[in-house]
Amino acid sequence: MISKETIFNTLFEENMRTDPKLLDLNQRILDLENKFKEKYGDEVFGNYSKISELMLEELLECADFGFKTGMDLKKYLKSRFTGR
Repeated sequence: MISKETIFNTLFEENMRTDPKLLDLNQRILDLENKFKEKYGDEVFGNYSKISELMLEELLECADFGFKTGMDLKKYLKSRFTGR
C-alpha cells in the first residue's frame, strides 16, 4: 500500500517540474541567489540561506498552528451547537 505522504510527495514533485508559475518563481530565486552569492561571497550567502530556512520553518509552524487552532475551533463550535 502506498502511503498518503508518498502520493503527496510524488504529486508535489511532478507539479514543481511542470507548473509554469513555480518554474518561473524557482528560476527567479536561483538568479537572485547567484547574484547575492557573487556580490557577498559564500560565507554571507550561507548565513543568508540559514536565515531564510529558519524563517520558512517559522512560517510553516505558524501555518500549522493556525490550521490546528482552526480545527480545534471547528470541533468546539460543532460540539457547542450540535451537542456532540
